[in-house]
Amino acid sequence: MNASRSRILIFALLGYAVVSAARGADLMIGGVALRLGMPQAQVLAALGKDFDPKQVSLTEGKYILWRRGATASSAGSVSFKDGKLYRASKTWGKTPTLIGSTNATDGLYAVFADVVGSAGRAGRIKAQTHRAPGSAGISGTEVRLITFELPPDRMILVGTTLSLPGRGDEADYRITTVEEYLVDLAASQ
Repeated sequence: MNASRSRILIFALLGYAVVSAARGADLMIGGVALRLGMPQAQVLAALGKDFDPKQVSLTEGKYILWRRGATASSAGSVSFKDGKLYRASKTWGKTPTLIGSTNATDGLYAVFADVVGSAGRAGRIKAQTHRAPGSAGISGTEVRLITFELPPDRMILVGTTLSLPGRGDEADYRITTVEEYLVDLAASQ
């Protein structure tokens, strides 16, 4: 094979790899590979083997995926529009940590190692703070949210909810959650 044909073959293979990566990858929840546009019946049947999907919104077509067994924690959620998967989330970690679940710090490392990969992946980062004031002896709340958008189909949310000093006896708290979303970022803009 001459040098010119070798270069054409290399560029063709690189082009195929770039196009394949741009189409997006599966989001694994348990042993189930999810892809946008999958039929609702297929998704729920596959997830039903390891999780107990409970519908929480009729208008959004959203189901929370509860883990089976001793821990009553969520593994994520799936949402359907016109019978097709249009959004899915995977909970990678949460604090306070339940027995048998992964804490937020471990989850943050795991999601970035899985989604970004060793080669890295370009994206956008946004940080926001939202406050809800307290009233009548009840603490207010502050939510700190970091959003990582990794086009074409991944979004990672790191959210921390903090109680603000109040006049009541309730304990201060801090809950951090790390979730990965499979979503069409171009359509959600």
